Amino acid sequence: MSMLRAAIIGARGIGKHHAKWLAYEGCEVVAIVGTSEETNAQAVASLEALFGFSGRAYTSVEEMLRREAPNLLSIASPPELHYEHALLAAAAKTHVMCEKPLVWRDDLGPRELMQRAWEVVDRIEGIGLVGAVNTQYVAALEPYYALAARLGIERQAPRSLFMQMDSRGARGPVTYEDIWRDLGPHPVSVMMAFCGYGRIDHKSLQVTCSRQEFDARFVYVPETGPPCECHLRTCNVPEGPLVRRLGINGHLMDYEGRNDDAGVYRAWCAMEGEELWWDDFMQVSFRRFVAAVHGEERPLATLHDGWANLGFQLEILHAAKRV
Repeated sequence: MSMLRAAIIGARGIGKHHAKWLAYEGCEVVAIVGTSEETNAQAVASLEALFGFSGRAYTSVEEMLRREAPNLLSIASPPELHYEHALLAAAAKTHVMCEKPLVWRDDLGPRELMQRAWEVVDRIEGIGLVGAVNTQYVAALEPYYALAARLGIERQAPRSLFMQMDSRGARGPVTYEDIWRDLGPHPVSVMMAFCGYGRIDHKSLQVTCSRQEFDARFVYVPETGPPCECHLRTCNVPEGPLVRRLGINGHLMDYEGRNDDAGVYRAWCAMEGEELWWDDFMQVSFRRFVAAVHGEERPLATLHDGWANLGFQLEILHAAKRV
């Protein structure tokens, strides 16, 4: 099996983790793209220390794609640039992993955003390229069900679902609706993974947002299975412990990223007195993406999943009331 050539747009924030996991999963990280030579120098130094990066740095996505011809591209640029960068990847016939949300622009309405998102899906997956969105907490379902099995909890269709996700803010503190823009795709993706495709009963939507919390309650109606009472919370927590919790039918799992006894960064998961270690959820996301490029399995979340996710995210966002 030949080594895949990978490139990353935006390698200083979350993108450095994209680069790390692509390298750990057997790819050759050949290039990064940043906004300036100064920020590129910082990114290169960080990646050299993280996994021995020896590729080149660019300030032009087009030049990088032309000169490096990567097999796959990881898009970790600001959300407002995802659309532009995804279309450049499509033109270069490059497989794509995109950070969430799939597309975003504050000056565009839901219809325009959904049209742009669908164009990305069509231009990439429509021509047979692999496309994925990095909503990595879908990987939490495997340890969740493993813990439930240990506890003798029968696997049933979700009738209630809860997820709370706290964050410091990847690019600094965010407030009000911006909390949902940054974090909302994660609980939505977990809802979709537990329940499958479906629709929100719009009349049931109750959404509030404050300076540090975004809280959504509604009934989700899957294409198959019973309606599910959903409660999704995303919070910006500048200091103190972070709550990361999810589950269905009243059985909740807490999880956090930490080093195990061997010093390996992994996901620690706990439910009702039972604990286990799991591979880091982002690592699982990139492992599945790389495997999909090799033709071995489906990505954890496809671009089509990201398009559907964006629709739910926008529907919930536009029902929000400030408190």
